[in-house]
Parts: sequence; structure tokens; C-alpha cells
Amino acid sequence: MTTFYIHQDILSANVRTVVTDEQQKIRYLMVGRWGVKGDSLSIYHLNGTILASVKQKSFSLIQQFDLFENHQLVGYMSRVLRFPKDVYIVRGLRWLIVGSQQSQYKVYYLNKLIMTVDKVVLTKGNFYRIAIENEEHTELCLCVAAVLDYWARSPHLLKLKKPLWAQRLDLSPSC
Repeated sequence: MTTFYIHQDILSANVRTVVTDEQQKIRYLMVGRWGVKGDSLSIYHLNGTILASVKQKSFSLIQQFDLFENHQLVGYMSRVLRFPKDVYIVRGLRWLIVGSQQSQYKVYYLNKLIMTVDKVVLTKGNFYRIAIENEEHTELCLCVAAVLDYWARSPHLLKLKKPLWAQRLDLSPSC
């Protein structure tokens, strides 16, 4: 099992993000941004080679992200359920993701654990700890972790304060 760390606040800031290992050695660079259909995030080796990327396929309540490895489409990720736990599926890879924003996500292939993502507090701040069981999935797992962070931080995907019909009709009292 290999463990990586990504600074939580930097990952969602649409800037270059470094991925470090347990010895705090930089292993990968994540570059990209989210928010508009077609936006993408790429995982680079330190020599500049793109290893994997994730591209935002649709921008709606039912969002999808395409996953690429070595410039080949290998699957796409979408949300299936949100309550009581978040459930996502990565079609093409047959991965199932279960968890919650407050605690931990686990990624499975059939009944085999692929990866866990949880939040930890280290001396340098808040980080995601990503524990990957098999190194051959590392780059795709990092892409999935970035999408999970995006969904956790997207204000339009968080719990609505007013019912949807009230938002559409704008029935809030005005002064």
C-alpha cells in the first residue's frame, strides 16, 4: 500500500498542487481547474509527462467526469446517491465509491479495496491522505480524489436551504 498527501485547501484553489508521499517527497504535480464544462485536471510526473487526467463532461446537477490514462478514455465518474452516504460509480473501471465528506471515502472494485481517502491534520495544515492498495492505479486514484474534493466543495451541490420550487419562484419575503 502506498500513501500520498494533498494539501486540502490548495487542491480546490485551481492552482498547481503537489502530491507528496509519506516522507514528504514530491511525487506528482496536479494542474487544472474546475467549474466549466470541458475543464480538466491532469496528473504530471515530475519529468513533465502527463500520466492521467480527468475532464468535466457535463455541468449540471448530474455531473460526469471522464477519466483518462495515457491519453486513453478508461471510464467516467458520476454520483449515484447522496443520502445517507455519498455513492459514486466509475463506469469502465467498475469502481464503486462510498463515504461521506466528514469522514472517509472508500473505493472498491467488486469486493476488493482499491483506495481510501480521508482528512488528516498535519503540522502544515489540513491534508487528504490517500492510501492506494495497488500502485498501478495511483494516477487514476489521484484523479478520483480530486473529483471527490470538487463535489465536496461545490456550493451548488451542497444541501439546498430552500425547497427547489421556492428557489424557482423566489417566494422569499421582500422588504
